[in-house]
Amino acid sequence: MKFFNQMIITGMLTKIAVTDWKEQKIFNQDVTILFCYCLMQLFFCLDQGEWGRLLFYVISGVCSASGVLVLITILSPGAFGGGDIKLMAAVGSLLGPVKSLYSLTAAIILCGIYILAGMANGKIKRNSVVAFGPFLCAGILYHLWSMPI
Repeated sequence: MKFFNQMIITGMLTKIAVTDWKEQKIFNQDVTILFCYCLMQLFFCLDQGEWGRLLFYVISGVCSASGVLVLITILSPGAFGGGDIKLMAAVGSLLGPVKSLYSLTAAIILCGIYILAGMANGKIKRNSVVAFGPFLCAGILYHLWSMPI
């Protein structure tokens, strides 16, 4: 069952990454479906009497990485799009606060490597806009496949 759930989430994240790469837009319905599926997975794994712990896990997961992105966007307007923030909030509900922050860190490192390589080749200019969603999805997938669901 774990493999099946991870494959469904992988498919959703792949769709989001490809769409963001091509159109530089993450659609709300994609993030909403992903969020609902992540919450469903948590509720199916819930034992009796652990509602408080689950609620804390979901809220802290939603707020951790997406909160960092909101803070960066407030300090530097236009740094991240709303879709990136919503994507991290949706997946943070499943990954929890620690793994969602690790996913964000991995995404920033991957995107930085991509931008540096593109600037070295002359394909990316200093003020170019780069879709961040595919890098978020890559970081999320790494941590998703390294955790039990």
